Amino acid sequence: MQDLIQNIVGRLGLDPAIAEKAVGYVLSLLQQHGPADKVQSMLGAMPGASDLISKISEPGEGDAAAGGDASASSGGLGALGASLGGGLAGGLGGMVAGALGGGGGGIMDTLGKLQGLGLNIDQAKGVGIETLNYAREKAGDDTIGAVVDQVPGLKDLL
Repeated sequence: MQDLIQNIVGRLGLDPAIAEKAVGYVLSLLQQHGPADKVQSMLGAMPGASDLISKISEPGEGDAAAGGDASASSGGLGALGASLGGGLAGGLGGMVAGALGGGGGGIMDTLGKLQGLGLNIDQAKGVGIETLNYAREKAGDDTIGAVVDQVPGLKDLL
């Protein structure tokens, strides 16, 4: 996983600790919403991935500890709009939510968590793309395709 983290640090200019948490959030999203058998196969092909997920799930490793706003990551679309700075960016968050059925949930929660780490929308998207590309290299197209297909709205954002 360190090669993925270093790739993200180099491409997106993130601090290594932030990149690690961001990848953990993306993997957690896939774990929560993907088909269990395919996710298990994916995580098995990515040594250290399960550890990253566990690390972000530990008490004290959540959004508030990362300097984020817990309300922005707890599913409130209004909070996401606020974390995007309102205005045009906040409207973008609302449009994304609308495109995803308006319910927020997994992908919107994850975007909120990534923004709570200080990532802008392009960096958040970059972390998602880099993580999925890495997963595809390790686990194969069929496995990752099946996982991505089950996460509502993920294909639309990538």
